[in-house]
Parts: sequence; C-alpha cells; structure tokens
Amino acid sequence: MGNKKNDFYEKIMDKIYDLTKKGELEEALKIVEEEIVSPYIPADYLNDFERLYTELKKAVTAMSMEKKYAGMTKLEIMSQIFKKNTVNMNAFTFFLSRYVYEMEQIDAHFFNTIFLSSSVSMFEKIFILEQFKFADVNFTFEFYNQNSNKNFCVNSMSDFEMSNAQYYASVEKKIKSALLKWPSSITLALDLLKMIYEYYFIGVPSFSEEELAFQLAKYITESFEPKNVQASSFHNWLELIAFNKKIKN
Repeated sequence: MGNKKNDFYEKIMDKIYDLTKKGELEEALKIVEEEIVSPYIPADYLNDFERLYTELKKAVTAMSMEKKYAGMTKLEIMSQIFKKNTVNMNAFTFFLSRYVYEMEQIDAHFFNTIFLSSSVSMFEKIFILEQFKFADVNFTFEFYNQNSNKNFCVNSMSDFEMSNAQYYASVEKKIKSALLKWPSSITLALDLLKMIYEYYFIGVPSFSEEELAFQLAKYITESFEPKNVQASSFHNWLELIAFNKKIKN
C-alpha cells in the first residue's frame, strides 16, 4: 500500500518537473498548491512540495512582474512604486533589479518621499532600506518615524539593523538566556523584539535592557497559560506597539 502511495506522488512530482521544463510554471504551481494542503501527504513528500512551492511562487511572481513592468520606463515604474500613499513592493523589487547600478541622487529624492510619509509603515520603510543595503546602494535618506514623531537622516550602508544595535543585541542575548527552558518560544520573543525595534527606529524604548528582556520573557511564558496572564502596563504598551498606536513618552 505504501509503495502505491509513493508511486502516486512520484507521478505527481514527474508531472510538476515536466511542466517546469516546459516553462508552464503557473500550472506547476497550481498542482503544488493543491497537493500541499492534502492531510494525507507523507512527510518526505511534504518537504519536497514546500520547497517547490517556495521556488515556483518566487519564479511565477518574477515572471508576472516582468510581464507587467518590462515595457515601462524608469519613471513609469517609479510612479507605480508609490501611488495613493501606498507602496507597491513588487514594483520596487523590479525597479531595484533593473536599476540597482543606475540609481542617481534624483532617485534618492524620490525615495525620500516614501521614507518621510506617515502613511507608510515602519516595517515597509525599514524593508526598503534593508534591500538598498543588500544591493550595495549607498545613499543618505531623510527619514520620518511617525511613532516617535522624529525626523533624521540614515545612510543605507550604515549599521542600522537591529543586530548591530548594542541595546537590542544585549536584550536578545538576555531573552535567549531567560527562555532556555522554553527554546521553542525564543523565535516568538525575538519577533516581538523586532517589532519594538521597528516601532522605535532608530531609538530605543525607556526600559533598561534587563527590564525589557525580563518583561518579554514573562509575557511569552504567561501566554502559554492564559489563566495566569494579568493585565499590566507592559501588556498595554506592547499592545499599542502591535497596533502601531502612538505611545505617550
């Protein structure tokens, strides 16, 4: 019975690879999407399908962007990146792949409008900045953090990442130490820390490193037992950050 099931999935795999070779990526992705949600799929094949899904989704997205933006001029693509106070990340990704070595100061001024906009989330702003650094784009941008209501300048090649900030690196180390008995919860704690970093970019909250690490670890461990959760000023503070609400200093 097991061999028959394996033969069944082997045939599906062969069909997916045949479609990929023919360039029929969307059809191949459709089959993967159908199979990946099956509750009976063997673990070994599930790993293969998940890998194929990631690869095909990326390829199909790139193909779709190529069709949509290939015929546009540089200015036309830029007009698609930031429209109606909303950032189109697909257009940005295509722009960066095509013009990464041709960016000029006037282009940097265009991105200033994104970094200075209060309608663009800090997550999106920092993501764009990270992509510039990854692509070795070296410009100094004007930046507005709508959460702290602060304007400042940041160079795309500077050490602005959370891992390079002494405060957050120290908090991360203390969190990992505090949650040694709950290793599976460390990822969630660090996700919350990243959220705090993005909220206060490029500053830090008023908590000491020790206090923030302690409170985050406590918040995580209490979440496993909701009956033990008690409303606190820290819980309220974290909730305001999660919903991007202004925090009074």
